[in-house]
Amino acid sequence: MDITGIADVRFLDYRDSGMDGTDDNQHPRAYCNSDTASVLGTLDSILRETNPHVVLTHDPTGGYGHPDHKTMSAHATAAVARVSDPDGATPLLYYVCFPRDVFRRWWQEMADRDITPPFAAEAIDELGTPDDDVTTTVDVMPWVKVKLDSLACHRTQLHDSGPFSQLPEDVVNMLMGTEFYQLVSPTGAVDLLAAL
Repeated sequence: MDITGIADVRFLDYRDSGMDGTDDNQHPRAYCNSDTASVLGTLDSILRETNPHVVLTHDPTGGYGHPDHKTMSAHATAAVARVSDPDGATPLLYYVCFPRDVFRRWWQEMADRDITPPFAAEAIDELGTPDDDVTTTVDVMPWVKVKLDSLACHRTQLHDSGPFSQLPEDVVNMLMGTEFYQLVSPTGAVDLLAAL
């Protein structure tokens, strides 16, 4: 967290569930098998303690279908609904989106260089958030290096010889330089991220 400057990190203490259909899905501590009531209780406590203005979570597709991302989307959405007060403080809930058009561009950049995409190349038209669901686009080009340095710490997911590492730096910077969101609730709220 030194790279991103985030000082308050909370863990739910579950393990990675792996992709759909893998043996990891069956592990009792896999997040996709977590007890919803228990997780919602934890998230409820954290939200009430921190009183955030904005909550970011995965969209219901999980970005690329990851079971943990889909589970967290459902849990975070329910937790925000629980703590929302129509007459008081209600956090803005945003889904972090990986638009289908963006996945197509990533995968095309790889195909053009004879790089095999890391997953779901055969389902590219179904991968990610429907483009029309995106409400907010944010230019994050000044922070691409921070994003990449942070991702490099996620050793179980990214490798020096992996497909993303084989793309030229300028292409990676271009593809990572924009973030996409969907403002989910409350209805009619001012889009704070759009003002960034």
